[in-house]
Amino acid sequence: MPKERKAVKTAAETFRANLNFKTAGVIIELGTGEALASFLDEKGRPDIAESVFILPPRSFLGQIPDEDYRTMVSGGEPDERYGRRIDDHTAYEAIENAESEKAREANGREKATPKHTTTRKRRSYAGKATDGTVGSAIPQ
Repeated sequence: MPKERKAVKTAAETFRANLNFKTAGVIIELGTGEALASFLDEKGRPDIAESVFILPPRSFLGQIPDEDYRTMVSGGEPDERYGRRIDDHTAYEAIENAESEKAREANGREKATPKHTTTRKRRSYAGKATDGTVGSAIPQ
């Protein structure tokens, strides 16, 4: 029991004191659905501790029907702001299109430009071989 009292005292000291009750006493007497809470004030500082009741979550496991979803979403601020599509073209798609356009242009340039653009005559394999073994006897 002394260990629990020390833990309660430590927890109570972390809250900003409320003059209407002793924080350690309230922590000991908390029941199901009750809590000791402290919120931040407008400047971000912890406010005075208050004893509060906690409501159980209202949750649903599974997919809600479309009609219920539309009822919950329609008419709210997010629906007004994001409810209708203005432009469904994403940045990813824009980048992909630009990259594929660049690739198409590069392929078009490669096909249009010949690989060997020399003005001198091409020599035969035999002529090249003769240059390497005999020397530069063949004029270019």
